[in-house]
Amino acid sequence: KNNKTKYLPSILIVIFIVFISTNLVSKDINEFYDPARDSLSYLSLAESIDQHNKFERLEYLGQGTETIRTPLYPLLLSLFLNNLKTIILIQSLLHVCSSLILLHMVKKITSQFVSVFVFFLFLFNPVLVSISQLLITESFSIFLLSTSTYVLLEKNNKFLFCLICGILPLVRPAFIVVAFGFLIFIKVFNNDLSLKKFIVLSLLLILPSLGWTIRNYLQTDMFIFSSLSSMNLLEETASGI
Repeated sequence: KNNKTKYLPSILIVIFIVFISTNLVSKDINEFYDPARDSLSYLSLAESIDQHNKFERLEYLGQGTETIRTPLYPLLLSLFLNNLKTIILIQSLLHVCSSLILLHMVKKITSQFVSVFVFFLFLFNPVLVSISQLLITESFSIFLLSTSTYVLLEKNNKFLFCLICGILPLVRPAFIVVAFGFLIFIKVFNNDLSLKKFIVLSLLLILPSLGWTIRNYLQTDMFIFSSLSSMNLLEETASGI
């Protein structure tokens, strides 16, 4: 069975990339916009960054401050405004990377056959494939979560783990809850962790969000990380979560 399944992941990846490439060529960029119109808000911020060097939606430029979205995804979009399909391609490749990380970790605890089967289910999951084909943050979030899990479980690198988890809220605001959850987890379940290391790990988790909170305070006089409620995390309205 191991010999028969050895090359299956590579074959499945080729099939996936051919499918994605065909989809990219055949569709207009407007077809990659999220039906819930989240894509339009990200694009508006990206254009504002590119044209005015401001993190304000173009339609409200000079009238207020953006406190719903966090900066990393619009900043990335601003680099590829002339060819947004590049972002879709990157997201698809990140989905492949997330699938490979899952394959590697599952292989550690089960057979080659089972790990490839799980890899197949993840790679061709209709929800995950569809969100990788939209201008939204889910694919990046899933990749960062997968990578952070890998560096913690496989490399035992708590510092890189916390650094990645600290960045996550700047991609999706709802992850602010997860970041503080990890902080509590590290404190409770690492009895041998020195105070110095705990402080460093805490700073890695908190500083990115704290920096953005300070930015919002300077702009609005309110201590707020994002005016988007974290209920979307609790209610699972975001597929990437």
